[in-house]
Amino acid sequence: MGKSELNIMLIDDNEMFRKFLRKLLEVSLKTSVIEAENPKDAISYLENSDVDLIFLDMQMPVMDGLMALKLIRANTRFKETPVIACSALSAPKLLLELGKLGISDFIVKPSSPGIIIQKVKKIIVEQYSDEFLNPIPHNFEDIEVTEEQHIGKF
Repeated sequence: MGKSELNIMLIDDNEMFRKFLRKLLEVSLKTSVIEAENPKDAISYLENSDVDLIFLDMQMPVMDGLMALKLIRANTRFKETPVIACSALSAPKLLLELGKLGISDFIVKPSSPGIIIQKVKKIIVEQYSDEFLNPIPHNFEDIEVTEEQHIGKF
């Protein structure tokens, strides 16, 4: 018997963005969401646990996302795990480095719920199965990003 839900890890120092992503993912997918406010906590968690998808912020105080991704990919269990990088910056050099490390997609913050979930669903269907998608389309009205969040809270 297969698993009934996906384990998705959110690695981001911004608690508001993690809560937004958690809510978005929980209404759209059959998922269990694990949060880490920094890469060190995430890497400690990953030593003994598996995840099916990782959201990784690129700009964090304890360790940047690029270094975190290198450490995550160094673990053979996570060489092929889909990773969605998130950042307010989309510099070509950063995108090139992320591409070399095999990210699945990139989200520029802030981004609309529809764009985020479209990217996630594409990865989930390609990597796993559409059985993890919730059957009823969601209009995301109760998850909309607030004006405060658009101004740069993410």
